Amino acid sequence: MLDVLMSVHQEWIAKMVSGEKTGELRKTWPKNIQTPFRVRLYCTRGRGPQTLLLDGRGGAALGDYRNIEGGAVIGNGYVVGEFICPGRTIVTVLTNADMVNAQMVEVSRTTCLSFDEIAEYIGRGNTGSAWHIRDLKIYDKPMELSRFFMPAERDGGWMDRVERAPQSWCYIKSIVRGVG
Repeated sequence: MLDVLMSVHQEWIAKMVSGEKTGELRKTWPKNIQTPFRVRLYCTRGRGPQTLLLDGRGGAALGDYRNIEGGAVIGNGYVVGEFICPGRTIVTVLTNADMVNAQMVEVSRTTCLSFDEIAEYIGRGNTGSAWHIRDLKIYDKPMELSRFFMPAERDGGWMDRVERAPQSWCYIKSIVRGVG
């Protein structure tokens, strides 16, 4: 079974954990997989002073990596959790900068992005998708990317283990024991 591996900055994962963020905006949507599907969350390595700290009990929060307490571990640079994506909200960014449609209002609310941020990312006159986030699970221990495999371009087989995080997202298969 195919899953999706998605790269997400640490501050957005923290908002997912708090329940504030229930949608993840992307320019593209998987065409080779049916909903619902599992999305594995790769926490990007860094951006700003805050680090995603996993508490070992399924929780996560932003914090200073120099002040790790109570057995917390750093999540940046690892696969830290997963969610089920049951569907999406399609949003078309209108070419007129002053016009906002109902989809942009909904996507702004669920993704924690302003109208201008949505328009800048998707581009005026373009369409994107807010992937719905359900059943978020943060792992007790982060996982290395090398525990996952990408579909091969040849013979329908599987390539080597994932070595680099995707720019946005990619299809993966987890075939190492204990992963999925």
